[in-house]
Amino acid sequence: MKITAIAQNYSTPAGNKSTAKVENDGSQITSDNMATDAAKLNLRDVSISEINSLIKSGNSALLDVLPFVPPHILEQKGYDPALVGEHRINLLGQGEQRISFQQSIGKNTTLLEQTLEKLKKIDGSNLPQKIDATA
Repeated sequence: MKITAIAQNYSTPAGNKSTAKVENDGSQITSDNMATDAAKLNLRDVSISEINSLIKSGNSALLDVLPFVPPHILEQKGYDPALVGEHRINLLGQGEQRISFQQSIGKNTTLLEQTLEKLKKIDGSNLPQKIDATA
C-alpha cells in the first residue's frame, strides 16, 4: 500500500522536491508594482469618475476644465451618472485641440494655455487613495 500522497498538500510538489526559484526581472506584475502603477493619473486616459474624485480631493486645477463627453456616449450610457463616470477621455488632447482651433480662428489662447500647463503639472501624479468627506 502506497500512502505518500496522503500527506501531500498543494504547496508541496509531488515527490517532496522543491521547485527552482524564478527570478523576477521587473517585467512581471507583482502586488508591489501593480499598486503604484495603478495609482498614477494619466490625463490622456482618465475617467470622469477619476476627475470627480480629484476635484473632491481639493485639486483646483481641474475646476478650470470642462471635459467633453459626446452626446452619443451619453445616450448609449442611458444618461446614467455611474455609467458615464466610467467613460474614459483624453483630457490633455481635448485641451490641445481647443487651443489649436482657437488659434486657427485668431482668438486669444492665453487662458487655455495656462490651464493646459496646470493639467500637465498634475499629469502622472498619484490618485488619492481615500477622500475624507467630513469637514
